[in-house]
Amino acid sequence: MADIIGQNRLKSLIASEASFRHSSSYLLNAPKGMGKHLLANAFAKALMCEAPKEGKACCECKCCKYFDAGTTPDIVRIEAPEDGKNIKVEEIRNRVVADASIKPQFSKLKVFIIDLDCVAEDGQNVLLKSIEEPPENVVFILLSSVTDRVLSTVMSRVMELKIDPYTSDEIYEILKANEVEGTRQELEEVLAYCAGNPGRALSIASDEEFGKLTSDVTDLILSIGDHSYSDILTDDVAFMVSNKDRFALISEIILKTLDSMAMYLKAPDNKTALKASGKIKEFVLSNKRLNTVRIGRCVEAVNSMKKALMVNCNYENNSGVMLLAMHEELRSR
Repeated sequence: MADIIGQNRLKSLIASEASFRHSSSYLLNAPKGMGKHLLANAFAKALMCEAPKEGKACCECKCCKYFDAGTTPDIVRIEAPEDGKNIKVEEIRNRVVADASIKPQFSKLKVFIIDLDCVAEDGQNVLLKSIEEPPENVVFILLSSVTDRVLSTVMSRVMELKIDPYTSDEIYEILKANEVEGTRQELEEVLAYCAGNPGRALSIASDEEFGKLTSDVTDLILSIGDHSYSDILTDDVAFMVSNKDRFALISEIILKTLDSMAMYLKAPDNKTALKASGKIKEFVLSNKRLNTVRIGRCVEAVNSMKKALMVNCNYENNSGVMLLAMHEELRSR
């Protein structure tokens, strides 16, 4: 865990649980890109270690060496299928329920790391029995990007381990550790749009079209008040659909643009407000209807779409709803 950047609170909690467990089932909860698998592996290694030091793996015993070599039979990983579909119920029965009754071969514990994002309700119900009454030598580490998809019966039987957003300094350190080129100042825009998510920061840093996307999205938001309903439901929605895979980044660009509007509106001489682009300042000064309440409603529209996407809503329809709501708030007359 010493090699993991940031998450000091959570690493301390994981180390404590590795030494003195208060549960047999844990849920690491955070959006994609936040390092759930990295932290789950560190936790599993500490749990299986023969001679942990202050709750951290010694990296010297045979269990640690087998773990590092990827040859230990005492860890079972249930991961998302390559075809993007859910894990079959039969796989949960065979690889989790049945295997949980078999004692570990080398370690004191057998650890199951299960990606719940690809386990549907029927699979979670099958898994529930094992979580409710696990053998003493079994620990479950469940991973989830959206807890709304996790059954309440499962949630009530796990200890939730939340991953905190990373600071800009931590994300910069992660970018450097991953050999991303650029000074702190040159990477400032990446840090601003990643929303404390290192996976997203790495994706943005490697995205050659990031600058163009930022400009296109900002221009769309600043002009949407003047667009007709027809234009919004055709051209603007088409833009959103063509960039569906990049909505996480698009939403951050929109929220950053709205935040810059609000900052300039409230305190145009503030240092943060002064960093707003010229076109944002021009928009705020020219739109007499604009106020922080209207900007707040735009933020609500973006967040509503983000929540809807977590439960597999219709992306195209919800894009139209979000854009129409923003049109109403940002139109100049």
